[in-house]
Amino acid sequence: MDKYNKNISTTFIPTINSSDEIKRIVSQILTDEGYALKKQNKEPVWRLGNGWLVAPAFFKVGLENNSVRIDSWIMNALLPGVYIGKSSLDNNFGFLAKTKPRRVLKRLIDALIVENESASGYIPREKK
Repeated sequence: MDKYNKNISTTFIPTINSSDEIKRIVSQILTDEGYALKKQNKEPVWRLGNGWLVAPAFFKVGLENNSVRIDSWIMNALLPGVYIGKSSLDNNFGFLAKTKPRRVLKRLIDALIVENESASGYIPREKK
């Protein structure tokens, strides 16, 4: 997986939590939402969906310089199970398939954000 792929939404969240606490929070939220931890290209990623009915959604979470880095994307399907690339969550292509991952990303940001700090990168807007 390309680390700095333009087709992946990346969010940085300032944190003071320990890495174990962050792993626990992320694991609890993503497991509650139906994601499973899988290996993809020798890297652990959280995946939802097998691609037959809904495009698979992915989250990759890591620590970088006292910030949590969350990479999020869905796969673009040509046919069920046949993928032609990745799509970030910050554009409207495939907006129905991105509804749940955007909600999950917002939930992760809300759970991990430190008071008086702000996250950077793609952050889903609140519905009004």
